[in-house]
Amino acid sequence: MTDTSPASAAASLAPRSPNFTWQCLKLAGVAFVLLFIWTAFNPFADHLAMGLFTMTCWGLAFLLFDFRGGRRELDETAPWADWLLVIATVAVCVYYMARYEEMIANLGNLTVFDRIAAYAAILLALEASRRTIGLAVSTVAAALLVYCLYTGFSLDQVITRSLLGDVGIFGSVADIFARYILLFIVFGALLEQGGATPLLNGFVSTAAKKTTGGAAKAAVVGSAVMGGIVGSSSANVAVTGVVTIPVMIRQGYKPHRAAAIETAAGLGGEISPPVMGAAAFLVVANVGIQYRDLMLIAILPAVIYYLSIYFSIHLEAQRDRKHLAAMAERADAAPEAISDYLHILLPPLVLVAVVLYGYSPTYAGAAGIIAAIVVSGMRKKTRMSPGRLFDALAQGAFSFIPLGATAGALGLIMVTTIMSGVSNEFANWAAALSGSSLPLLLIAVFVLSLALGLGLPIVASYMILATVCGPGLQSYGVPAIAAHMLMLWFVQTAAITPPSALAAQISASIAGTGFYKTCWASMWLCVPFYIVPLWFIYTSLVTGTWSQRLVEGAILASGFFFLAVASVNYLRGRLAMWESALAWCAAILLLVPFRGANIAGGVVGVFVYCYRWITQRKATT
Repeated sequence: MTDTSPASAAASLAPRSPNFTWQCLKLAGVAFVLLFIWTAFNPFADHLAMGLFTMTCWGLAFLLFDFRGGRRELDETAPWADWLLVIATVAVCVYYMARYEEMIANLGNLTVFDRIAAYAAILLALEASRRTIGLAVSTVAAALLVYCLYTGFSLDQVITRSLLGDVGIFGSVADIFARYILLFIVFGALLEQGGATPLLNGFVSTAAKKTTGGAAKAAVVGSAVMGGIVGSSSANVAVTGVVTIPVMIRQGYKPHRAAAIETAAGLGGEISPPVMGAAAFLVVANVGIQYRDLMLIAILPAVIYYLSIYFSIHLEAQRDRKHLAAMAERADAAPEAISDYLHILLPPLVLVAVVLYGYSPTYAGAAGIIAAIVVSGMRKKTRMSPGRLFDALAQGAFSFIPLGATAGALGLIMVTTIMSGVSNEFANWAAALSGSSLPLLLIAVFVLSLALGLGLPIVASYMILATVCGPGLQSYGVPAIAAHMLMLWFVQTAAITPPSALAAQISASIAGTGFYKTCWASMWLCVPFYIVPLWFIYTSLVTGTWSQRLVEGAILASGFFFLAVASVNYLRGRLAMWESALAWCAAILLLVPFRGANIAGGVVGVFVYCYRWITQRKATT
């Protein structure tokens, strides 16, 4: 599996005597970022922007990744075949930009050169995706292209829609990646270079000294903060894991447990505002809402997710009395370190303020990048020299390339799915299979999300799931935002589901433990991803008023608290067998999205808590 994480991209920028070609690639990456920062304030024609975006992503992908999908070293020269692919990419994209308006005007009457450009664009899109994230997306796209021909569409119809369609190679997927995701990934890279990691390090040092289970709790809190900034589970784990995992292990956590805690905490980055993950921008496009609205909707579920992990860690630490000794020698310096880097929290606040004020995510991302550069210069420790700033922008661009290079193939999947009617066929098949039963349809969607997660990254899994299953869910009367939030949460399991599971791979590597052992331990901590989406459908957690959402959130959080109590077998002391059984009963009843069961679970839960409180008081007097 190709490592496409920002951590590996950062490693690629390490000073290993880069050759001239590599310096040129860095310059191209920086120019690419600056161009799309500029377009946030001075937009130009869509076909020109998408042509330049695709040309840069494909060109850099062919030079940064070899034929087998491995990232090239700094002193490694690309073979002539890859340079031919770069020349073909430039030719196709320039042709598309130059001929776009004429091709649209003569739609259906493609010339020979138009057809050659379309064939080449399809092949380049498939190859760029294969090199950067593996065969899965390219295989799905190629299969759907063939299926379109099988269903009766002519070759000209398929290539015309693929090249010129609103959702084709240069269509809406590329537009979302270019205008939203690129800027947010660069924003995260600048914060990392500007002092976010030392800030996290100081926070972990303080927590590890003063709190029971402090390193694990710091991993949860730190990942919640960093995840909301970075917006990528793998990047989140890579940034926070190198700090938190070693401390957890020195505290007494088993390596696979420490890796699992960091993986679960890091995975929340994809669902945590303000940045969230790449798939969140596709949700905005699919549902037709503003990014600001999605941020406000996503806050409460994200808080519940992190509370679930925190409950489990806190009770486990109380039960096992894991008093921390790691990094004690740095305890006195930690507060000073934190104060030296607190100003790095200002750029995320600027980004949130710009979004909430009503500006577009593109404008907010660009404003956040500018704020990160300005704020980092406020203190000597975080001030970036021109060279560091250049490297940070290049790192952000290179981190984005594996994702940006797949936009064309994802566009092919989207356009061919619409043309062939696969989504309608799935809806009909699901209706026949489920007998018009929504619960059975949800099971089918969940199974498909797991299957997609076996070989696809999160953004590709969501896009395919949304295209195929979205109409079917909405045909059952499910609100669009609830349906797409459910699918967004379901596909997060891709980060912990073998054989891809990139977040688990990174944390297992840092901890020096088994990959599959880490995946299994992570799945238990990530149980909210299997339960919370059902509340999107059956309750008003994402569709009601704020008072209704808070009530639903409180019930759900209580359910996860008693789930942690039951699984850890501890609440103000170890539980007797009958107490554990009642805790399991309370958890299950509170987590079922039906009010009668919730009331019964609340009664049982209050009894268990009060009994344990009274028992402990008697034992201490």
